[in-house]
Amino acid sequence: MLQTVSFYISNTSIKAVSAVTGRKKSAIHKACRRNIPEGLIINGIITDENALCSELKQFCHENSLHTDNSILAVSGKNIMSKIVNVPQTSSRNILKLIKNEFSDIENIQNYVFDYTVINHSNPDNTVSLLACAADSDTIKSYDELFKNAGIRIKSMNIAVNTVVKLMRNFSETEKTTCLLAVMDGNTLSPYLFTDGIFTFSNTSRLIQERGTEALVNETAGIISSFIQFSKTLKNQSDISDVYFCGMNEQESKMCSRISGMLGINAAVLPSCCQDIVSYPDNFRISEYIYNTGNLMKP
Repeated sequence: MLQTVSFYISNTSIKAVSAVTGRKKSAIHKACRRNIPEGLIINGIITDENALCSELKQFCHENSLHTDNSILAVSGKNIMSKIVNVPQTSSRNILKLIKNEFSDIENIQNYVFDYTVINHSNPDNTVSLLACAADSDTIKSYDELFKNAGIRIKSMNIAVNTVVKLMRNFSETEKTTCLLAVMDGNTLSPYLFTDGIFTFSNTSRLIQERGTEALVNETAGIISSFIQFSKTLKNQSDISDVYFCGMNEQESKMCSRISGMLGINAAVLPSCCQDIVSYPDNFRISEYIYNTGNLMKP
């Protein structure tokens, strides 16, 4: 068993989940967050490393985090992903195919590529991958940030892949067609799962202030537009549920109203996950979606 701290930094906060991890299961014993000043990091780009490093150090000190074995989930405009279907072939060939998929990226020589398999056996004998292209300078900036804060990052993962890993561990969503909608600061990111397999996602900026009445209509509108778009996808099943993450206690009351407006079940994502054997009484996976997903085994 190994003690692991899973970090995620957004435009507005630093979050960490500390857990004892085994080969398959994890036991969460602490989850904490710290709000940070605006402008230290914008859309995944670190803009004030010294100030952000100071916030990170203080956060770890105040919460007594043991950071010798830490992992990080990242997202932002310089980290891109897409679903790619490829023939069954070697990893080397797959990486070449993935690079071709991102050939329209400017300064592609500065990007690194990776992938995870999300469906091993399509009807046409191809394999579905979640392919990723990440700007190497952005990755290095995170590495330097944590190194300067005295934190050893063992691995980085893209936020969307942490969601994919997590949703595999929910019996409620297994083989169902649903949305996972993540509120993160002033953004809303719906993730579409079709028959339990990740299909598509995007991110919309929230104009209305968090926690306000106007946010209900804006959120319902974004989800409605996403559902309408999903109906244009090939072989797409009807969406039965939308599970929200990142809502505060007041915002979670929006779910019943959104359910009535859209005619589908809307609820906060439950905290019952097959690979999490224990967690504190006040812990909610929906508040630490990327941190928790990053603890899941592939």
